[in-house]
Amino acid sequence: MTEYFSQRESQLPDYQSDKYVEGLAKQVLEESPAIYGANMKILSKNQNSDIYQVEVFNRSDIFRRQIISLYDETCAMSGLCVSAPFTITMVDACHIEQFSKTFNNHATNGIALCPNLHRAFDRGIVSINDNYEIILSKSFKENVESDYSFYKLAGKSIILPNNSLYYPSLEGFAWHRKNVFKN
Repeated sequence: MTEYFSQRESQLPDYQSDKYVEGLAKQVLEESPAIYGANMKILSKNQNSDIYQVEVFNRSDIFRRQIISLYDETCAMSGLCVSAPFTITMVDACHIEQFSKTFNNHATNGIALCPNLHRAFDRGIVSINDNYEIILSKSFKENVESDYSFYKLAGKSIILPNNSLYYPSLEGFAWHRKNVFKN
């Protein structure tokens, strides 16, 4: 079988190797977003679609793991932290600038959010200002009496990673407010 696919097999990275995973993690944490995005665009043009899709999937998983780790499995807006054995966590890694538009999987383009706030962020109901404070859209209604009301978060500072190198990008939040947030 390898005689028919030997050329294709030699093009594939060893997706199981520690070296491959460590390399992706290093890119997510250390490469500039511009270089990372440029490399993703090169990958999309130079690889067949199957290999490219595997790369995007693997890189997304590394991004998710890194963001959740940087925020200690805690939602940056609500402070919710639920972790348990078997890698159960109640937070998502949320892209600030949409990956499909920017190819940016750098740690500074991520924030850990619980699922409700992740959806609210992606739909423009919540955002972050230049002081890392939560802002709310005026275009939605909710039960303000609820213990889980988004209104209770308005004006509060988000939780930031311990290392300032990985603080979420203020430029990214400006992009989000301009392109996604509904005033």
